[in-house]
Amino acid sequence: MNEDFEAELYETQREIDTMLDNQKDFKYESLDGLPKPFVQLSGNDGNAFAIIGNARKALRGAGWTKEQVDLFQEEATSGDYDKLLGTVMKYCEVS
Repeated sequence: MNEDFEAELYETQREIDTMLDNQKDFKYESLDGLPKPFVQLSGNDGNAFAIIGNARKALRGAGWTKEQVDLFQEEATSGDYDKLLGTVMKYCEVS
């Protein structure tokens, strides 16, 4: 392959990745503005599954629908451990 083609291919892939990231963000906008329940993270099990379970229980208790909670979990598990914690902090009040 020539260098011009490789550069164009690389730029096209970056544009596609950006569009997909923006689409993901838009998908989760429906969760903005919902009640933010309290979830205690400090002093509890730091296991990702335990955190998700505690957050799901708190969100359901705050009146979120099953579909909304499932969407929260999809976002929370779409990355690494830091993404999980960031998503919990986005939708819950944590300590």
